[in-house]
Order: sequence, then C-alpha cells, then structure tokens
Amino acid sequence: MGTILAQFDLAEKTDFSLLTSTGGSSVGPAILFVLFFLCVAAIPILFFLRFLFQRRAHGRHGGFTLSILQITLPKFRREEDVKKETTADQVRQGIAVAEGFFSTVGGLKVQRGFKAWLFGRSDEMSFEIVARGGLIFFFVAVPKVLQDHIEQQISSAYPDAHIEEVEDYNIFTPTGTILGAYLTLKRPSCFPVKTYHKLEVDPLNALTNALSKVTKTDGAAIQYTVRAAPSRWRTQGLSIARRMQQGISLESALAGRTNNKKKEGWLSLVMGSGLSPNQPPPSPETYRLSPMEEEAVKGLEEKASKAGLEANLRLVVCSETPEASQTLLSNMLSAFSQYNSYQFGNSFDRAVPPSKKRLVRRFIYRSFDEQFKTVFNAEEMAGFWH
Repeated sequence: MGTILAQFDLAEKTDFSLLTSTGGSSVGPAILFVLFFLCVAAIPILFFLRFLFQRRAHGRHGGFTLSILQITLPKFRREEDVKKETTADQVRQGIAVAEGFFSTVGGLKVQRGFKAWLFGRSDEMSFEIVARGGLIFFFVAVPKVLQDHIEQQISSAYPDAHIEEVEDYNIFTPTGTILGAYLTLKRPSCFPVKTYHKLEVDPLNALTNALSKVTKTDGAAIQYTVRAAPSRWRTQGLSIARRMQQGISLESALAGRTNNKKKEGWLSLVMGSGLSPNQPPPSPETYRLSPMEEEAVKGLEEKASKAGLEANLRLVVCSETPEASQTLLSNMLSAFSQYNSYQFGNSFDRAVPPSKKRLVRRFIYRSFDEQFKTVFNAEEMAGFWH
C-alpha cells in the first residue's frame, strides 16, 4: 500500500513539473511581449502628455507668470555730455556693461531632469525692443521668482536706469495685417556673428532706425526669448577648432573628418587609384590654415569661452496694409545684416513658420520654440539689446 501511494505521489509530481515546464515556456514570452507592447505604447502617450503640459504651461498660462519691466535710461547724464561726440571706444565700453549683465543671465542654473523635460523649463525670460504709438520702448519679461534678482542686476549694470513694472503691451490692431519671422543661423550656433567689438558704430542704432519707421497706428517688436544654455553647447565649436589647429580645413572639420581627404566616388572604386600594387600611396600634404581660417579658429574659441544663452529671436509687425507690414518686416530683417560674418563666421537666416497663429501665440506668451533655437554668448547678446 505504501509503495502504491509513493508511486502515485511520484506520478503527480511528474505531471505537475511537466505542466509547469510546458506552460512556462509559453507564458514567459507572452508576458515579455505584453510588457514590450506596453512600453512601446507608453512612449507616444508620454510625448503627447509632454506636449499638453508644455502648451498649458507656456502657450496658455506661461505669459501670466511673467513680470513685465519697462527700462528707461537718460540719454545724457550731464548737460555737458550733450555737446560731446561719443567715440567708438566709448560706445564699446557702454555695451560691455550689457555683456556683464548677460553673463550673469547665462550663468544661472540650468533646469534639468525629467520634470524639466516633461513640463518645460520655467527659467526663460524675454528682452524686447518695441515700437508703438510713435515711441520705442525697452522691456524685460522675467519670471516672478527671478524678478528681484534681474532688477538688482540691471540696477547694478545701469545705476541710472528707471525700472517700472507695467501691464503687458499690445502692438496689434483689430484690422491690422500681422507678419512675423524667426531669425536663425545659417551655420551651427558655435560659429559667432559679428559682435560690437568688430563694429565701428553702435549696432543698436540700425535696429532702432528700422523701428522708427513704425507709425503711431502701427506696432512692431524685436523679441529675444532666452535661457541659460547647458555647457555642452561649447563641445562642437571647440572640437572644430581643435581639428583645424591640427591642419584640417574648415570644410573637412565641419564634416567631422580627421583629414582633408574627400570620400572617393564610385568611379575611383571601380577603376582603382591608378597606382601600381608595389607603389606606396602618396603621403598626405600638410594643410596650412589661411589667416582668415586662423581668425575663424579664434572666433570659435572666443565664443565658447563666454556664457551661453539659448535664444529664440522673433520679429513681429502689425500695420494697416499687407504692403506696409511687409516693408516694416523687411527693414527689421535688413537691420540684422550688420551682424553677418559671411566667410568664416555666421550669418542670420529668415525662418517663417507655416502657422502664423502659432508664431503670434508664442510671441504673446514669450514661450520657447525648440525648432528655432539658436545659441548666443553674452558678447553677442549685448550687441542685440543694451
């Protein structure tokens, strides 16, 4: 009897192990497949939630968490300054003050992590030059949590500045024609545009002259929405400069090549190099940088040596007729050509988004658009707004 029970128990255990082994082999992959499917399905859902959160934070309610500061400065500190002629060196010294201010802005702690990725960064601020009612105004739109800090920095840089918190302005009219554009860079952001050190006159004069054409019934604005840039923005520029210093042309360095040899075409692969099997390949010639290329290397290193700011540069106009709006916008775009350094530097390029409504909404709420992001250092930003 005990022998029969032992055999029965052994058979029962054997059946259970068989069931476990056969069932486990089918259940395991099924569970893995379900988990893989859930992970794949969660990715677009996560990005959709990110879009909704950031639109809510920046597109609809972001503008209402900003303080609008109007900055005014006396044109002359003393009566005798009226008759004095300002030299180029004095102009540069005055703009250098703004460079110090933007170095402080670029030195702010960069918001990182999953929360910043999902909800968007909240440390963006906007520096604006606005023409409305026949006058030109300078505004700073800053998050309320940074308002005191920015006001202190402005007062430190410009002791004579009058800072006043005001209601947000409006350059639009019910019957006006609205046009706008972004300004991006033709080359990677590591290449610098001309700064005030290389210009003989105050670059702000060209911008304000373009805005002075705006009539009392029209409106126009130049908006720089900026935030501190992560330190990795310097990597590309320093890498290009290092390769060029090793005897590589700018074209090859931009392509990421470690020598000046171009890729062989299909014909050379079919016909061969033309050398006999026993003939050694020719030694590569050492490339010598031209003075302009050496200047380009210096520009790359100088730009990377200063604080960086990620920026959206928007131009928006509103006038009674489409022709007038187009003329105003063209004048504003042309004013930025003074910063172009065509051969070995960088230059501005006009970018018109397909949705004008989206451009206007982002302008009103000062929200950041990753698609049109550029990086300027503090020296470049000082030439744009001071």
